[in-house]
Amino acid sequence: MTGSRTYRSQNVESMDLGSMLLGREGQRCVVGVDVGKSKLYLVIRWANGVTSSPVVVSQPSQIGAGIGFLQKLSVGRELRVAMEPSGTYGDAFRYACHRAGLSVEWVPPQASNRHAEVYDGVPSQHDGKDAGVIAELCAIGKSMPWPWSPASEQEQLLSMHADLMGNYQQQVDAWRGRLEALLARHWPEALGLLDLDSRTLLEALIAHGSPAALGSDGGAAERLAEWGGRFLTPQKIQEVVQSARSTCGVPVGAGEARHLVEIATRLLEAKKRLGEHHRELEKLSGGLSAVRVAGEVLGKATMAVLHLAAGDPGNYSSGGAYLKALGLNLVERSSGQYVGRLHISKRGSPEARRWLYLSALRQLEDPAIERWYAAKVKRDGGRRGKAVTGVMRKLALGIYHCCRTGEVFKNEHVFQNRRSGRHRRRRRRMGALMAGVSVGRAERPHDLSTGDSKGVAVGDTAARATAQSDRGSPGGKKVNGDRRVPKSRPTATPMPSGTTTATGAAAGAKSGTHPRRRSRR
Repeated sequence: MTGSRTYRSQNVESMDLGSMLLGREGQRCVVGVDVGKSKLYLVIRWANGVTSSPVVVSQPSQIGAGIGFLQKLSVGRELRVAMEPSGTYGDAFRYACHRAGLSVEWVPPQASNRHAEVYDGVPSQHDGKDAGVIAELCAIGKSMPWPWSPASEQEQLLSMHADLMGNYQQQVDAWRGRLEALLARHWPEALGLLDLDSRTLLEALIAHGSPAALGSDGGAAERLAEWGGRFLTPQKIQEVVQSARSTCGVPVGAGEARHLVEIATRLLEAKKRLGEHHRELEKLSGGLSAVRVAGEVLGKATMAVLHLAAGDPGNYSSGGAYLKALGLNLVERSSGQYVGRLHISKRGSPEARRWLYLSALRQLEDPAIERWYAAKVKRDGGRRGKAVTGVMRKLALGIYHCCRTGEVFKNEHVFQNRRSGRHRRRRRRMGALMAGVSVGRAERPHDLSTGDSKGVAVGDTAARATAQSDRGSPGGKKVNGDRRVPKSRPTATPMPSGTTTATGAAAGAKSGTHPRRRSRR
């Protein structure tokens, strides 16, 4: 595409389609669609790589005209329509294409974003150019079929409750922050006695409006006991009433009391709505496979959100594919001598990762996960964020495995140290290799320092060990995937079976320990 008027657009109702199709009878084409809030930009890319100027379709008044334009264009030729998943603004046009029998394909937004400069040599992006980029990516095979498939009634209800839960959770967080700021000024002692969103504190603020009014109420203790129930001890009730009477906070004025009452009312109402949608979400998600296998451990609502975001985990070809759908696959940016750090891609639904993150934090109280988490933090130099991300990845892989096999999800199965036995055996063999002796699984040396060579098999195995150590020693490369071997370390020499190597005896006598124990330092 060259020229100063390459991206000059025309309205769909003023297009002369007949002149555009002259000499292109039967030629295949792809139509790229860039979706905007009020306009759609359509660019036609022919099989020979030539593209047309952008065609503008106003939403929603000209969607019918745009579909008619595409239907005329598809007569006598293969036509594909390519779009990006731009929220809900393109759903009306996509549904219209479905009703008209036009095939729609999906192009990932990150691909079109990175292909912008390759498209015309200029790193600019605008609506007309984006439509051409989408058409080109579809033509070269960077798209996937995107048929219209209406959600079932259960999925619609699950989506509704999950969406409203997210909205009410944001309201709870916002009102909690405002209430904390006011209490820090007028009743700071309450922050250490009751939770900010506890029903007892909110009902007390709604009923009295200020700590002074609560402290002067003779029946405050009985009312607090009624609101708190069995979760509020008599001692805690007395502490709350006493703190309200002797608080060091700023006295509450009439307007400030109304402010406290309003915020407490809003927070309590948001918490009630949040709990209602949470219970409904758990009730509706009982039939999902992910909920059946892992709902009791990780939470039914969490598994329902993961199902809405990535579908049934059992339908994926591998655990890595499921991690990629959740945006938990590891990526890096390295070039030349610069080696970037591994981090998750964060593609897919951020809401699903947020729910899984909160579930991972709750699971850290499990001893099986706590041991793994502590070891991971130690290996990473105290970086706890990476360890929590590692817990999320292992939980996701465990969910996938259980959905594929039908097993019930258990933390101890996911976080058990399966490599411990193999790792110890490998380290024992490595210790014997460094001492110049090969140790098999069935035959173990008893005491090389005394010359007792029972069960020592050197022969061909020692020769292989010598060759392997010779290959692995230059530059300190790894041997058998274990510790680095210094270049100057002596290697064993082949000897007849049933004899003792001088190197092994000397090493055992020098250190005073068994070669297997030496490798455990």
